[in-house]
Amino acid sequence: MLRLSSAVRGRARETASAELLTERFSDYDQVLYEWNDSLNVNLAMVGTYFGEHARDLLERAYETYQQVGSELEDAYRTATHGSQPAALDGLDRRLWELDGTAYQLNVFMMTQLREGAVGRRAPRPLDPPRLGHHG
Repeated sequence: MLRLSSAVRGRARETASAELLTERFSDYDQVLYEWNDSLNVNLAMVGTYFGEHARDLLERAYETYQQVGSELEDAYRTATHGSQPAALDGLDRRLWELDGTAYQLNVFMMTQLREGAVGRRAPRPLDPPRLGHHG
């Protein structure tokens, strides 16, 4: 996301080529595809190993990433049409805040690993869902 944001900013300033902007968007789109493909698995895995609190933190981070991603995609579309995207500084600030959020979540989970507070010993462990019987 930061690489795409940098290319959007460069295109708006005419210091980055349209080709670079397209390349960065293609990279972003590939990562987004992989991210969305593994979203539910990641939430379930974090919840299973690190508990409900960690899963909730990750889910809120995902929601924020989605909001910021929509803003970034809007800025990309604006830049591809040769217009100046609005509020790029705010967008970059939010991206760096998300980076900090991801770091904090990782430290939280690594601390649980160190303390052996994972799986059944995780704080507020998730109960397995009851799956319906189809017959």
